[in-house]
Parts: sequence; structure tokens; C-alpha cells
Amino acid sequence: MIMNRGVKMISGIKAVIIKNRLIVKRAYPWTFVTSRIIGGIFSMAIPILLYYSVFNTEVSGAFIKYAHGCDYLTYLMIGQVLNVLSFSTLMSVGRCLITEQREGTLDNILLSPVSRVGYFVGTYIEQFGRSIFESAFVVLFGVIVGARIPFDSIPIILLCIFFSSLTFFSMSIMVSTIMIYTRDTYLVQNTFYLLMSCICGVAFPIEYLPKGLQLLSDIFPLTYAIKITRLCSLGIIQIQAYFDPIVKLVALSFLYFLLGYYGFRIHEKKLIEDVLA
Repeated sequence: MIMNRGVKMISGIKAVIIKNRLIVKRAYPWTFVTSRIIGGIFSMAIPILLYYSVFNTEVSGAFIKYAHGCDYLTYLMIGQVLNVLSFSTLMSVGRCLITEQREGTLDNILLSPVSRVGYFVGTYIEQFGRSIFESAFVVLFGVIVGARIPFDSIPIILLCIFFSSLTFFSMSIMVSTIMIYTRDTYLVQNTFYLLMSCICGVAFPIEYLPKGLQLLSDIFPLTYAIKITRLCSLGIIQIQAYFDPIVKLVALSFLYFLLGYYGFRIHEKKLIEDVLA
């Protein structure tokens, strides 16, 4: 029985990947991809302009302490790469259900025996390549303007990025549930994106924030994903430096997944009733 469920889930994942890939190729141009690439580059360009023209490439002793000695350009690039990756995942997976609803295909999914987890996983896998593609442009821009990536740290950094993407997937399920419940996309996604961009340590250490905002940043996986990746880029090997952020990142991922998945299953009953009414 478990094997049959696994086979059905895999079949559902493949079907979702094929369907979404055809939609991207035939119905929707890559305008979202282009806009996220441009947005990520501009989000880096403004701080870099200030760094060179206003601060004359000098940073305070407090920044050096909070950044563990990381230079600002590399610090900024890593934060922005993960920020673009998180937003891309939230946009693709988070909008999947409400997009189905707007296109009139959600009813078919709700009434079918397709695995709900398989549906989300298929959506995530299909968009993963585009998310990495968008993030790669930010890396390229960062290297051009002077960011430095230690070659010996590249494999572990790539592993951190992949692991971070999985945590963003968990959060995107909850965002998808909120969107389908509120029937709104822009207010929900922009609220999450602006909050994460401002308080998760993307462009500056969260220690500069008021205490209340620092506590708020602790509920976002992006905060810990950025911290772990930056530590890896510096070649820090002390296990105790990674233990706390990894534990919190994993715990938040499970929490968001459970809240999103079971929240949707609860709301799904009402959606099905509306279909059959």
C-alpha cells in the first residue's frame, strides 16, 4: 500500500512538472524571471553605490564584528543571492494554487486523487532550475563589482544554497495556503518579500535593527540560511557556530510545512464544498 502511494506520488510529481513546463513555454513569457533578475541586480547596485561613493569602501568595526570579517561586497552578494532564491520560490510555489483557481483548474485538482504533497513538490522541482538561473546572474554581477568567493568553499556554498531552497519551499507552502485563503497574491507576496529583504540580514547585519525587529527576523528561514552560507564562505569550521542556526532553520522548515499543508487540507474541505454546491 505504501509502495502504491509512492508510485502515485511520483506519477503526480511528473505530471505537475510536465504541465507547468508547458505552461511556462507556451502561455507565460519569462517576464517574471527577467524582472527578478533585474530586481536582484538593482538591489545590489544601490548599496554598492553607497559603499563606494558615500562610505569610500570603509566599514565600521561593528560591521566587521557582526560579519565575522567578511568584506561588504561578498556579504551583500550572498544575502542578495539567497533573497532572490527565496522570492523566486515563494512566487512560483506560493502562487501555484491561486493561479490554478484563477485559471479554473483548481476544481479538477481538488476532486482528483492526486497527492497534495506531490503537487507542491512537482511545482517546486519544475521551478528550481529557473530560481538557480536567476540567482546565478546576481552572483555574476557581484563578482564583476568585486565580491570574492573562495574556490575551496564553492562546493559547501552550493550545498547550502540547495538546502536553503528546500527550507524556502516549506515556507512557500504556507504562503500558498494564505494566498488561497485570502484570494490575494500581491499583498501577501510583497509583504513577505519586503519584510524578508529588510530584516533578514540581506544587506546589513540584523544586529543593527531594534530588538523587536531582530526577534521578528528569527521567524524567517532566510535569516538562518544567509547566516549559514556566509559562515561557509568564510571557511569557518567550528561546529558550534553552525549548530544553532541549523537547528532553528530545520525546526522552522518543519513548522512552516506542517502549518501550510494542514492549513490547506482544512481549507480544502470548504473549497470542495463550494465546487459541489
